[in-house]
Amino acid sequence: MFLAHMPAGYLASKFLISQFQLEPTKAKWLLALGLLGSIFPDLDMFYFYLIDNRQHSHHSYWTHIPFYWICLLITFYIIAAIFKSRFAIAATTVFIGCILLHLSLDTFAGGGIKWLFPFENTYFSIFTIPTRHAYWLWNYFLHWTALVELAIITLAAITYIKTNWNNNRYTQYARRQI
Repeated sequence: MFLAHMPAGYLASKFLISQFQLEPTKAKWLLALGLLGSIFPDLDMFYFYLIDNRQHSHHSYWTHIPFYWICLLITFYIIAAIFKSRFAIAATTVFIGCILLHLSLDTFAGGGIKWLFPFENTYFSIFTIPTRHAYWLWNYFLHWTALVELAIITLAAITYIKTNWNNNRYTQYARRQI
């Protein structure tokens, strides 16, 4: 996946937040945390380009290995249970849930993810995007999986508009247009 990480994270965050039934101000913080989690694994691109000099796939960095995130998830759940913090459980679920969604999308169409690490170093990928065009970006945008990304982006946009339609800025704008 290339562009759909944040829209997918938005959809997942909205769903997960609705399951916790928190007050609106906390829900906004969780939504921001979910959006950050949805792109967090790709922050390793700074290291990839600036320090590692593109020597190997950025999917080999710890940020793209589910084992570490699952360990953090368990650790934070234990800490949240000790402090009996419902918000900490929600925050952990949303943030790491969106990270695991990111990794799932990279498994669907991307460079693959080491789902069985540390037991095996194999990269798992459902669909591989072949190199057919000289400019690497065209390989992503002209592959059929780009339609899946477009569907995710469209669904997120529709959800955002429907969710915010009752907010004053949209209804007031619509009323002024009538």
